[in-house]
Amino acid sequence: MKRQGVLVFGSEFGGAERRFARVASYLIKEGKPLVLLVTGDAAETLRSLSISIPDESLCIFDTVSPRNLIIKKINRFAGLLKLRFFYLKKYQIDHVHVACVPGLLTLLMSYSGIPYSLSIVGSPVYKSSRILSRLLEGIREWVLRRTLAFATAIDCLSESLGSQTV
Repeated sequence: MKRQGVLVFGSEFGGAERRFARVASYLIKEGKPLVLLVTGDAAETLRSLSISIPDESLCIFDTVSPRNLIIKKINRFAGLLKLRFFYLKKYQIDHVHVACVPGLLTLLMSYSGIPYSLSIVGSPVYKSSRILSRLLEGIREWVLRRTLAFATAIDCLSESLGSQTV
């Protein structure tokens, strides 16, 4: 049986992420073929919020990241590769709904060949020098355009986000 995946990504677990996790929990309890895909940090947050997901419907695709930023990024990237090449097949997921700020994850999804839809929950803000800021803004725009071009559906969770991304 093919399933849908809901991907909640990252260590910052705000209102949108909580909402998606709670909706996924409800749908799973109703018997819908759904898997909640989360990072190790998000899994810890689920537990602290008492959002219960049965083990067979919960995929934790990386480990809780250490404080070292470089190791954290390597761990996260390795987790994304495991998600793409192992867990999506293991759980027989044929569509992923992603709730996140567009970035590396959504860029990888655009190259994955797996159909995905997006709920954009925020926009990255870069605080840096003027030259670096322009470079990062250019990269962000490219990532966003690539991500939006390959998504099957897009939901901006605020009107201002929608006007920023068009």
